[in-house]
Amino acid sequence: MTPLDAYFQAQGFSTVGLLGTRVVMRTGLYGQLKQTKAVALEDEIDTLGQAYLDMAVSGVCTEAQRVMFPDAGQRLIRDRGADAVVLAGTDLNLAFDGQDTDYPVVDALDVHVDVLARLAAGQIDLKTAMGDTNV
Repeated sequence: MTPLDAYFQAQGFSTVGLLGTRVVMRTGLYGQLKQTKAVALEDEIDTLGQAYLDMAVSGVCTEAQRVMFPDAGQRLIRDRGADAVVLAGTDLNLAFDGQDTDYPVVDALDVHVDVLARLAAGQIDLKTAMGDTNV
């Protein structure tokens, strides 16, 4: 989660809203964010988590899910004070693909792929990727 935390900080996001599995939302990305506050829609974690699981297992995003997830993101911004919404599940791009949200959306997978690509290209080393500032 360190690369995500560093990315959020670099973007100026002090609070991020989470969409993903029940565990991800309940634990605020496994409690591993150190510089960023994570929020969720606590009273909807089971519903959103089940909808995410259904979508992930089927590999198909229903029209209802294409409405549900962006709407939940909007409420994370409006009601929970999130600066951005994090797609903390690899299949959530099915729900957000082609959607024009009026809030920042961060696909956690994109952040991790970027770090891996920079590692592979020799642009950064593992200590830097993991946020070790004593390099």
